[in-house]
Amino acid sequence: MTYEQALQEMEHFISHGRVLVCEIQSSEQPLTIASIAVVARSSPNVSAITKLYTKPHLEKQGYARKLMTFLCRRLVIQACSYSSCADNNHEVFFVNDPGTI
Repeated sequence: MTYEQALQEMEHFISHGRVLVCEIQSSEQPLTIASIAVVARSSPNVSAITKLYTKPHLEKQGYARKLMTFLCRRLVIQACSYSSCADNNHEVFFVNDPGTI
């Protein structure tokens, strides 16, 4: 995949509300994106999660795990009431402490 194709693909995912972001902030650093994930497709029976990424200097701190836990829970709840979950808004998940959700 070329850079242009990857950019176009991410623009599609963002415009369709498929990107979930884990942002962190501490007294030592400003608000920053730690991890991202994309729900490539979703139906009442199956969802595909892809493009999971954590910034290298933030790896091994639990941010991707927390983002995946949040996302999987959200998808299960959405599957239980799929017909009422037509949502094209972007969602942001803030993590202040990787030990809590």
